[in-house]
Amino acid sequence: MTPPPHEIPGVARHAPPRGSRAGGAQGHDCRIADSYLLTVARDDNAPIVTNDRYRDWADDFPEIARPGRLIRGGYRNGTLWLDGIESPAPA
Repeated sequence: MTPPPHEIPGVARHAPPRGSRAGGAQGHDCRIADSYLLTVARDDNAPIVTNDRYRDWADDFPEIARPGRLIRGGYRNGTLWLDGIESPAPA
Protein backbone atom coordinates (compact mmCIF):
# COMPACT_ATOMS: atom_id res chain seq x y z
CA MET A 1 0.00 0.00 0.00
CA THR A 2 1.29 3.45 -0.91
CA PRO A 3 1.92 5.74 2.07
CA PRO A 4 0.33 9.18 2.32
CA PRO A 5 2.12 11.90 0.29
CA HIS A 6 4.01 13.41 3.22
CA GLU A 7 5.60 10.03 3.98
CA ILE A 8 6.92 9.36 0.46
CA PRO A 9 10.69 9.75 0.30
CA GLY A 10 11.68 12.59 -2.00
CA VAL A 11 8.39 14.48 -1.96
CA ALA A 12 9.82 17.25 0.20
CA ARG A 13 12.82 17.48 -2.13
CA HIS A 14 10.57 18.24 -5.11
CA ALA A 15 8.11 20.57 -3.47
CA PRO A 16 8.98 24.27 -3.28
CA PRO A 17 8.47 25.83 0.13
CA ARG A 18 4.98 27.14 0.80
CA GLY A 19 4.68 30.78 -0.12
CA SER A 20 7.74 30.74 -2.38
CA ARG A 21 7.60 32.48 -5.74
CA ALA A 22 8.45 29.15 -7.35
CA GLY A 23 5.02 27.76 -6.72
CA GLY A 24 3.32 29.12 -3.64
CA ALA A 25 0.76 27.04 -1.81
CA GLN A 26 -0.96 25.79 -4.94
CA GLY A 27 2.33 24.87 -6.66
CA HIS A 28 3.46 23.06 -3.52
CA ASP A 29 0.23 21.06 -3.33
CA CYS A 30 0.40 20.18 -7.04
CA ARG A 31 3.97 18.89 -6.69
CA ILE A 32 2.93 16.68 -3.78
CA ALA A 33 -0.07 15.42 -5.77
CA ASP A 34 2.12 14.70 -8.81
CA SER A 35 4.65 12.80 -6.72
CA TYR A 36 1.92 10.81 -5.01
CA LEU A 37 0.18 9.93 -8.29
CA LEU A 38 3.44 8.89 -9.97
CA THR A 39 4.44 6.80 -6.95
CA VAL A 40 1.09 4.98 -6.82
CA ALA A 41 1.25 4.33 -10.58
CA ARG A 42 4.78 2.96 -10.16
CA ASP A 43 3.80 0.76 -7.22
CA ASP A 44 0.76 -0.64 -9.04
CA ASN A 45 2.40 -0.69 -12.49
CA ALA A 46 -0.57 1.36 -13.69
CA PRO A 47 -0.92 3.82 -16.57
CA ILE A 48 -1.99 7.41 -15.92
CA VAL A 49 -4.64 9.16 -18.03
CA THR A 50 -3.40 12.74 -18.28
CA ASN A 51 -2.44 15.54 -20.62
CA ASP A 52 0.55 16.33 -18.41
CA ARG A 53 3.87 14.93 -19.67
CA TYR A 54 5.53 15.14 -16.22
CA ARG A 55 8.83 16.19 -17.84
CA ASP A 56 10.15 17.62 -14.56
CA TRP A 57 9.68 14.19 -12.95
CA ALA A 58 11.45 12.11 -15.62
CA ASP A 59 14.67 11.68 -13.60
CA ASP A 60 12.84 10.27 -10.58
CA PHE A 61 10.21 8.33 -12.52
CA PRO A 62 11.92 7.16 -15.73
CA GLU A 63 9.13 4.66 -16.38
CA ILE A 64 6.86 7.52 -17.52
CA ALA A 65 8.82 7.54 -20.79
CA ARG A 66 7.68 3.99 -21.61
CA PRO A 67 4.93 3.71 -24.23
CA GLY A 68 1.47 3.37 -22.69
CA ARG A 69 2.50 4.71 -19.28
CA LEU A 70 1.01 8.19 -19.82
CA ILE A 71 -2.20 8.11 -21.84
CA ARG A 72 -3.52 11.37 -23.23
CA GLY A 73 -7.25 11.82 -22.98
CA GLY A 74 -10.10 14.26 -22.85
CA TYR A 75 -13.53 15.08 -24.21
CA ARG A 76 -14.21 16.04 -27.80
CA ASN A 77 -17.75 16.90 -28.90
CA GLY A 78 -19.07 15.39 -25.68
CA THR A 79 -17.27 12.08 -26.23
CA LEU A 80 -14.42 10.71 -24.15
CA TRP A 81 -11.27 9.95 -26.12
CA LEU A 82 -8.15 8.17 -24.97
CA ASP A 83 -5.08 8.27 -27.19
CA GLY A 84 -4.47 4.86 -28.73
CA ILE A 85 -7.76 3.39 -27.54
CA GLU A 86 -10.64 3.00 -29.96
CA SER A 87 -13.97 4.48 -28.89
CA PRO A 88 -17.05 2.31 -29.34
CA ALA A 89 -19.41 3.41 -32.10
CA PRO A 90 -22.40 5.39 -30.83
CA ALA A 91 -25.61 3.37 -30.50
